[in-house]
Amino acid sequence: MSNPYLNSDETILLATHNVISRSVRSDVILTNQRLILSVSSHTQFRPKTIPLAVIQTVTKTETANGDPIITLSIATAEGATQPMDLEFSQKPREQRKQECDEWIKKLGEQTALAREEATEKGISITELVAEITVDETPVAAPQDGTPGTQPAAKYPKKGSGKACQPSFPLSSSSKTMIIATVAIVIVIIAVLAGAYIHSGSGLGTPITPVVTPVPTTLITAAPTTPPTITPVPTSTAALTIIQPPTPTSTPQIPIPQTGVWVRVEYPENAGNYIGYVGPAGRQIAVNATGLWTKQIPAAQTDMLDISVKKQSGTGDQLTINVYNNGELVNSGTTTVPFGTVELHFNLKPVLSNSSS
Repeated sequence: MSNPYLNSDETILLATHNVISRSVRSDVILTNQRLILSVSSHTQFRPKTIPLAVIQTVTKTETANGDPIITLSIATAEGATQPMDLEFSQKPREQRKQECDEWIKKLGEQTALAREEATEKGISITELVAEITVDETPVAAPQDGTPGTQPAAKYPKKGSGKACQPSFPLSSSSKTMIIATVAIVIVIIAVLAGAYIHSGSGLGTPITPVVTPVPTTLITAAPTTPPTITPVPTSTAALTIIQPPTPTSTPQIPIPQTGVWVRVEYPENAGNYIGYVGPAGRQIAVNATGLWTKQIPAAQTDMLDISVKKQSGTGDQLTINVYNNGELVNSGTTTVPFGTVELHFNLKPVLSNSSS
């Protein structure tokens, strides 16, 4: 596990390996001030740090395979929150639920203390959010081993190269005309040069050269005969029009007019998807393919946490729609291979906005 630089008044409380966050396997460190995620197998990745004061809630759930998950609600500069999962990946016959419970307890205690301390010191959420480091882009190193250089571009920039000039092959007749023209020019130059030398020597009267043109053959293109168009007689017989088969669509299950419902849509042949839907702390596990519709137990003031991930590397679209009393209140899509759709919102403001 990498050793990040700590502040003078900062101490490490917990540390663990093999935690998956946003599809990246990381090492996680909890201090009395921050939550630090680092990738020890790739030193080019910079550690991601999150001040504890921006973590609003800490809840526990699990994957379809039984791996425990800690879900964090992290405040944003816009005054909203976004979810972040810490999946304690388990090897065969390995149990990490007790370890996850210890992390939930410590995180709940430390985040509450950090928020109280920020309030007493008058530190705003915007200032704390600005301290979150999210730069996880690896810095490529050149072949000589010196760090910090960017990889060379594989393609030239637009406008940096010369335009490609098209070339066309010359026909045999064109080649003949060119050769004849060059021969005439060479004969004329030779005759003029000889006359100039003879006149400059003073041996006699300059002789005016007589240029005998070289006969050239004029090639006349053979006239082309326009093709004869024979009208096709129209038949009076009736034509049979074959209609293409109408494509069948996936039957849509109507959404009831009462209750909160979640619908996940994904092509049947694109693989399955997993995740969870529902209020914080009462999520329902999702592990399905194709169309999945489920009513979730949610009150009017609940905060909904939804996270569904594609389990295939295709570019098919995964869509999530959330309905309340038959009305669409939120949705999200992704076409990224192994992509994740995450929705985190308060149901009450959505209901008041839609009713007005």
